Amino acid sequence: MNYYFFLINMLFFATNSLAQITLMQHHFFSIGDTIVEHYNRLPQNPINIGESGENRIWDFSDLDAIAVNKNTLKFIDPKETPFAAEYPDSNIVLYSKDIYESWGFMKSSRKRISNLGYGVLANKEKRTGNLGGIDMKLPLRYLDESSNESVAHRVLFKNIKGQDSIKIKTVSKHKYKIDSWGDVILPQGTFISLRLKYTLDITNYIYQRKGDKWNLLIKPETKSTISYKWWTDDENAKYPVVQIVMDEANEKPIVVHYLEANPFSEIIEEVEEEEIKIYPNPATEKLFVEFPKSEETYTTIYSLEGKIVINKKTNLPKIEIDISHLAAATYLIINRSKAGQIIGKSKFIKI
Repeated sequence: MNYYFFLINMLFFATNSLAQITLMQHHFFSIGDTIVEHYNRLPQNPINIGESGENRIWDFSDLDAIAVNKNTLKFIDPKETPFAAEYPDSNIVLYSKDIYESWGFMKSSRKRISNLGYGVLANKEKRTGNLGGIDMKLPLRYLDESSNESVAHRVLFKNIKGQDSIKIKTVSKHKYKIDSWGDVILPQGTFISLRLKYTLDITNYIYQRKGDKWNLLIKPETKSTISYKWWTDDENAKYPVVQIVMDEANEKPIVVHYLEANPFSEIIEEVEEEEIKIYPNPATEKLFVEFPKSEETYTTIYSLEGKIVINKKTNLPKIEIDISHLAAATYLIINRSKAGQIIGKSKFIKI
């Protein structure tokens, strides 16, 4: 059941057409999708999550070396679950089977994705509850942020008259921010992604009943967890391509998940010149790139396998790029704005 809690937290406390790094409803999961992910708890290899900001590069190309488990996630119709009556407003469910069978009930629309609660079958016993969390507002873009607070009550002990005598109030404060955009390099290739930073602060208040009053037993403490999710609009993903949970000091990853999706599927299938001019093409030593206007942009050149070979920042209407060191091949060139919007794309041949 702990793994289920992790899954739903990663999904909801989380979270681009090719024209823009923007997440719309159709970029997320839908009924019938099956996601296979690798994961490892307490990875020993060093993992650098990098800094926030624009046009970042996160190199996770050695994740194959630390992944020790696989899990299959399925998105199904609520009517196919044992808990359909408990969640009549749900229109999509995340199903997972680790130690127990688990279902996460959600409501997805063009404006938001909401977490409604969970159901678990443990030793043939049905259990339900609500983890709280953020309703992700859509569309989701760079620098978007949101926060909310959820409160849950749990009885620990009843007296001989059946009255509550000790209870816990749990206050969860949820906050996320899309703090970066850039390229995530995985063993399968490169994904243009948004990074979502999620902070969860949990405070437990333990009360004891004396007569008609509730008294606080101990001074409450707040525990914080920070996690990161890298979302892409690649049609083979529909789920964070990388998810990392940090330790309490926010210094070391303690859980790492990543997908086996195919990167750059749409870019490779068809890349047409759009808003930028490149010449000569084919080229040997130098490549000239012209933009429609002078503004701060980022230009990245990729191999067809998704490897980043050149990455430049400019505010000029025309730049010159030295490509003499590149191997003879066909390359992709992408120009993006400060917000990550793709404002130009093309192909060229190096001979």
